[in-house]
Amino acid sequence: MSTPGPGEAAALEAAWTSLAEELEGDRAAVARFAGSWVGLLAGRVTALDRALRRTDHEAVREALLSFSCTSTMLGLEGLAGAADRALAALAQEGVAGARRRLDDVSSQARSATLLVAAALAQGRWSNR
Repeated sequence: MSTPGPGEAAALEAAWTSLAEELEGDRAAVARFAGSWVGLLAGRVTALDRALRRTDHEAVREALLSFSCTSTMLGLEGLAGAADRALAALAQEGVAGARRRLDDVSSQARSATLLVAAALAQGRWSNR
């Protein structure tokens, strides 16, 4: 896992700003969403791992789609990319292909957690 770089922080800032604009400037709603998302992330990685171990193709696909969509919404390009690569492997190689990409997804999830936590710690995502 690497420390998130300035490009990743810029992508997150742009995505969160866009979300806030869609919510009529409600930056606090974006912060709540991001906080909830990061709070659920470890459990979602665990659920993905369980689905992979059960070879539950549909559960794996749903978990990876969730990672991809929500990560994209939050500007977390590393995790979105890892999920997309695992989805492609799932489509091409089945559950075994997606399983080989679990370490990448997990690593990117840890980086995303650091990035979101750092953004929230700055305190700029409130309506004040």
